[in-house]
Order: sequence, then structure tokens, then C-alpha cells
Amino acid sequence: MYCDYGSGAAIAVLDPAKENTFTPQKQQSAIDNTVFKGKHVKGLPRFVLSHNEVVVGRGAPKLGEGHRQYVRREPCPATAKIVSAWREPAARRKLGRTGISASGV
Repeated sequence: MYCDYGSGAAIAVLDPAKENTFTPQKQQSAIDNTVFKGKHVKGLPRFVLSHNEVVVGRGAPKLGEGHRQYVRREPCPATAKIVSAWREPAARRKLGRTGISASGV
């Protein structure tokens, strides 16, 4: 693993014996649906450390919203180009109707 000096690293300590089945009630989300609904997993995080703080301990979050400061960065043109290309096929387009009159005749 490589980290620049001063950058924040996150470390997760996993418990390979712990198991969980995903349900909407167990998720921390504003919606009650998850693509992982009913999926059974083995191996869960026991602790997650970030910036010298325990952010998850014994499976529960330890910090509230806004515990870190937003760092503004310049946009990455290569990433923006990739995302635009990925979204382009699904973009809304005006439907062109040719060859059929309004009456259908």
C-alpha cells in the first residue's frame, strides 16, 4: 500500500467469522431498498480507522456526519470525459418522427 505524506489512510480490521444477511432495516440509507437484499456474506469489519480515529467500531458507526473537512480539488478532465462517454448512451434525445402522418394514414 502506498500513501502520500499527510494523506489519510483507512484501515479495516475484518472478523472472518462474523456473518450477515443484508436487509433494508439494517442499512443506513434514506431508502428502504438495496440491491444486496437477502445476500448472505461472511467476514465483516470489526473496526475501521481513518485519520487516527475509529469511525466504525464493533459494527456500528462512531462518528456523525461532517466529521471531516471537504477538500476542493480541480476536476480531472480524463475522468470527466470517461463519465460523459458512459452517460451518453442513456442521455435523453428528441424523438424524430418521419414518414407517418398525424392521422396514421
